[in-house]
Amino acid sequence: NYYGRTLGTYLLYALSIFVVLLPSVIILATVKVMQNMSTIQHPIHVSPIWVLVAVILFIPGIIVMYMYSQTFYILVDEPNIKPLEALRKSKKMMYGNKMKMFRLGLRFIWWALLCIAPMIVCFIVFGTVFALTGNMAVSVIFLFLAIPLSAGFLWLVPYMKTTHVKFYEDIKKNFEATQNNSSVSDTPTIQDAT
Repeated sequence: NYYGRTLGTYLLYALSIFVVLLPSVIILATVKVMQNMSTIQHPIHVSPIWVLVAVILFIPGIIVMYMYSQTFYILVDEPNIKPLEALRKSKKMMYGNKMKMFRLGLRFIWWALLCIAPMIVCFIVFGTVFALTGNMAVSVIFLFLAIPLSAGFLWLVPYMKTTHVKFYEDIKKNFEATQNNSSVSDTPTIQDAT
């Protein structure tokens, strides 16, 4: 039952993102096809503006991803909720919180780059050693060094997941408080009846 709900929710989530990103994908595919059709005798020049438009059209897809980012937490919290209802609730919960989540994600970029840096250094050393010596055995040592040097991800990924769960709990608490306040203000009082 949980697998079916999760799969159905994920398909709806992916479909909504696909529909939003479709114009951008079509433009980028058309630009690529036009570049491939271009020959020396018959050059086809593609304006960089089209590429810029396609990149700008990715922004709504990112917004939709943030809008539905809480869906799977909602599925866990509310076992009887239907996939479409979970998506709608996530959309309501993220209203006014998308920029907070975006800024939260920006904080992790620097940590991720820090975790990737040792790997990049090892690959550069691997390429240099292999290019200079042609000795694959020495180069493989540097490749194996890249794995433990990037062990920062063993710390970063749980930290990111825990932070996202805490973010969900915070916006859920605020959302429920807002819902309770609006339902209280909607109920008629004795003064309203007079």
